[in-house]
Amino acid sequence: MILILSRKNDTAAGLVIAELKKREKDYIHLNLEDANQMEFAFNIIDGEWKIKVEDIEIDLINLKSVLYRKPLYPLLNDEKFPAGIRNFIQSQWHSLIRGLIQIPNVFWINNFELMQIAELKLLQLSKAKEIGFEIPETLITNSITCAREFSVKNNLEIITKALFSRTIKNDGDIYMSYTNEIGEITDDLKNELALLPIIFQKKIYPKDDLRIVVLGEKVFCGKIGTVKLDWRKSIDDVTLESYRLPDDIADKCIRIVKEFGLYYGAIDLVKKDEHYYFLELNSCGEWDFLQTLYPIAEVIADML
Repeated sequence: MILILSRKNDTAAGLVIAELKKREKDYIHLNLEDANQMEFAFNIIDGEWKIKVEDIEIDLINLKSVLYRKPLYPLLNDEKFPAGIRNFIQSQWHSLIRGLIQIPNVFWINNFELMQIAELKLLQLSKAKEIGFEIPETLITNSITCAREFSVKNNLEIITKALFSRTIKNDGDIYMSYTNEIGEITDDLKNELALLPIIFQKKIYPKDDLRIVVLGEKVFCGKIGTVKLDWRKSIDDVTLESYRLPDDIADKCIRIVKEFGLYYGAIDLVKKDEHYYFLELNSCGEWDFLQTLYPIAEVIADML
């Protein structure tokens, strides 16, 4: 049996499910926002892993593989619960689902314990450099003095981005933090740096944006045409075309995904002249917009 863990309106999960249906594969799809409407019973001594959805009982001991697709967990927006209590309740659901990795002999795309490590940008950039990728001039700091020195060194042509997840959750609302261009660093940034460290990088422009999807030993690359600094702000406004990476760059993409113990990874590179710069690895990055170019859903179904 195949288990798909996702959120509602997940297009990528839907593409894989359509392929599994076509193949008449046995699968279960759970949207975890509704987890508090399901019944979970995990008995460690007896080795029982059961979920009841409506009137259907699912025995996870027969589980073969899992596709883990950025699930959301139940949110309590009821104001009678203080924010701290709501966060506590959600953390219990998160811990319960994470415990599924204890079920023996199950193949995961991807194991979310490894995904958490893979999301560390400082570690990503260090590994990318070790593997042989070129990376942009980069500084991670909470020092206004260091940030100013870095900006001057790079002719005031720098960008900023989040050090960890770019998703900001506030009760039921979700906000996104994108890459932004910044010139001269003013005192206005000092208060922000006092709260949190930020990634500063030398701006690479003009550039070609590349989204690479790695699935095991397979590599798919899409060239993204956009005038925006961060194409993810509006995927509907970009153009897409298939792109063949040089063999050595494709090999590096496969290697960095393997280094983190992952079977899937979405990698962002930028190309300027003949140089390919590694920006980041997304252990659960989006790929559905590339399905028109490549049979990604089919390959995932093969792996599951």
